[in-house]
Amino acid sequence: HIGMEWLRSHPTESKELLDMLTTVVIEYMAEQVESGAHMLQLFEAMGMMIEEPEFGEFAMPCLEKIASELKGRYPDVPLMVFSRGASFAN
Repeated sequence: HIGMEWLRSHPTESKELLDMLTTVVIEYMAEQVESGAHMLQLFEAMGMMIEEPEFGEFAMPCLEKIASELKGRYPDVPLMVFSRGASFAN
């Protein structure tokens, strides 16, 4: 898969991009709460395309940061996190 090749060939750049996207997702989901959302769902749609070691290195830290930041801001808003096809992430 081209995504796996990119992660392995460009780990620093991948993490930089994922950090930027993580910030965008946090702010986007925060705006959903500010606009009246009573629950949030974080859906990582490409989990099945990332092998377990790379998922742990690249995707999981982003998911954890998003969840941690949102729960810190909105502790009473339920947050469901789902990574499609990445059963090892449970």
